[in-house]
Amino acid sequence: MPTNVTQKDQTLQAVIEWAKTERALAWSHGERAENGFALKWEQGRLSAFDQMIAHCSRMMGYTGSMPLEVENQSEDAK
Repeated sequence: MPTNVTQKDQTLQAVIEWAKTERALAWSHGERAENGFALKWEQGRLSAFDQMIAHCSRMMGYTGSMPLEVENQSEDAK
């Protein structure tokens, strides 16, 4: 499990690269589809990979909001 933004981004980038490779394979299978069902199946796979790639891309980087004020966290604070 990634512990910081950099590790998370590296993990997401690896997933994106895998999905792009799998998408290319699905596209080549779709090009060779001999019937309507096989073509629709591969088109569905392409759509799923496109959605996964877009979702992972949106998750990259820090997307949370930083607090404007942080309460005193020193050991002496009461």
